[in-house]
Amino acid sequence: MYYKVLKLCIFVLIIFTAGFILGKKEGKKESIKEGEIFYNIKLKEKLLKEGLCPICKNELKESSGRDTMIEKNQEV
Repeated sequence: MYYKVLKLCIFVLIIFTAGFILGKKEGKKESIKEGEIFYNIKLKEKLLKEGLCPICKNELKESSGRDTMIEKNQEV
């Protein structure tokens, strides 16, 4: 009788542990995706705020509200 209860408890514990591990793995994947989206938004915000590309340091061209870049040595 006690062995059946013990086996059941171990089985339930294994199932919950497997579910926890799979859920944690999936949560990390979602967090990485959200972080990539947030980082892209921050780069765009920095571009518009400073007028410089945070990656290549080129200036933002101020015509027609588009995000076109100009070289540092190029005249507008």
